[in-house]
Amino acid sequence: MTKLKKIAIFCFVIPYLLGCNLFSNLAGQTPTMESTSPPQSTPIALEATSTNDPLDTCPEPTVGTQLYVNRDDGYCLLYPDGFTVKPGLGIPALPLLNITGPQMITPGPKQQEGFFNTSMTIHRNGPPEGMESQGYASMWLERFAPATNLPQEQITIGGIPAVRVKNLPSYASETAAFVVSPYARYTVNLYPEPELSDPALAAQGNLLWDTVINSMTFFEPQKDLKYTSSSQVCPQPVGGETGYVNQMDGYCMVYPTDFREDPTFPGRIVGGPILGSTPDFPDVQTNLVVGTFGVSDGMAPRDFLARLPDGYYEPSSVVDMTIGGAPAVVYNNLAGPWRSRNAYIVLPSGDVYTIVSQPDDPVLFPEGIPYLNQLFNPVVMSLQFFTPWR
Repeated sequence: MTKLKKIAIFCFVIPYLLGCNLFSNLAGQTPTMESTSPPQSTPIALEATSTNDPLDTCPEPTVGTQLYVNRDDGYCLLYPDGFTVKPGLGIPALPLLNITGPQMITPGPKQQEGFFNTSMTIHRNGPPEGMESQGYASMWLERFAPATNLPQEQITIGGIPAVRVKNLPSYASETAAFVVSPYARYTVNLYPEPELSDPALAAQGNLLWDTVINSMTFFEPQKDLKYTSSSQVCPQPVGGETGYVNQMDGYCMVYPTDFREDPTFPGRIVGGPILGSTPDFPDVQTNLVVGTFGVSDGMAPRDFLARLPDGYYEPSSVVDMTIGGAPAVVYNNLAGPWRSRNAYIVLPSGDVYTIVSQPDDPVLFPEGIPYLNQLFNPVVMSLQFFTPWR
């Protein structure tokens, strides 16, 4: 049996459980914002007179632009008339701003079919953590676009040296700026990338990029991001334990040294003896993986169980518990070639995580249950969550 087939059947076992979505969810909280477009002949009247008011440093709107002020996240900027501004939360639950251009129909290149306007997202991703903009861009590329040599350009945003990276992998290619203010680190993403766009989209994208980048100003954010780093919460392994930290997904844990990371499936821990074979799996072995599952939208752990198809889990196996300080539900999943022991975990931030551990089948693999307990129990007891690194 090939590794690809193993991975395919593993994904069948957990079709409703694991997911990683980097796209925006705009149904989240709305940061404080002010948007104003004064008459062309009348200067904007800033609302505060204190010299410490951040609006004192914000740009005044010019003809064809409007001012956006985000006091919560520490920046202000100009954007073109006719564009739509919408704040929200991303996945993971970090604040973002979406700016989109008016819709248009264009005979764009095939890879951009379905793009009818330009879109920009601005993310506040956390504190500086000792980085400057170039170091931030380099670390981001190392973690999210390894083994690439993407074009970079030194730019300035709000008087701060920043880095623009082009040709970032995405549906239609995008460009992004990485900038670290004295208070926070930000990414500014634009897609589709103007250089690879239809002329009409390119004009819209260049207008938005130039207007925002040349006007953006930073000040101290007035809202606490409630940012938690891995160094604040991750457990330290002791004798007989191995530590695991996933910076991008925001979790860490310890597991027995008798087990190891699976080189064929990132994040999966595997170990113990070969338990047996099935027609599709000649070498069945105890394994466990933690994954992200988007945001809760107000749902509790048991609500996710209710969305599973009939017969996908054993109702008598459901147990409510706390994992990593968050409410969770553990249950036996019946989908797939054998039973598995799974969990939904809903963090206070709204981020949702899952655990899939298998096999937990007293009929097919009774001798495997002690090994599953040996792996599952220390992971559940040690699992901690922090703000995913972006």
